[in-house]
Amino acid sequence: MFVASRGRGYVIAIVAALSLSLCDFLTSQRFNDPNYYAHNGWPKLTAFWFAAAVIQLMLPRKREKVLGEIHAPPAEKSSLLRQQDALFLIPAKYWPWILLALGIGFYFAKV
Repeated sequence: MFVASRGRGYVIAIVAALSLSLCDFLTSQRFNDPNYYAHNGWPKLTAFWFAAAVIQLMLPRKREKVLGEIHAPPAEKSSLLRQQDALFLIPAKYWPWILLALGIGFYFAKV
């Protein structure tokens, strides 16, 4: 059976969907055109890149050792996403790059 997400990987999809929806709403309000988002690439680029930044901030970052902590193992700072989380079998650490690439793709796509 195919599992879409592992661990908290579903958070990636939620963040991306909310980012795209918010950008659609904001551009339709700003430009008084409900089809502006659909006919222009830059709002999708902005939304995907914003989602990539948010996901990157949610990923665990390893804390570097301080001189006095030579024998202590490097501890991970608490974060929403963990190392083992994945969406569509792709680990969470790769999703910011995928979202950046999707943004560029949708910017140039004439759909």
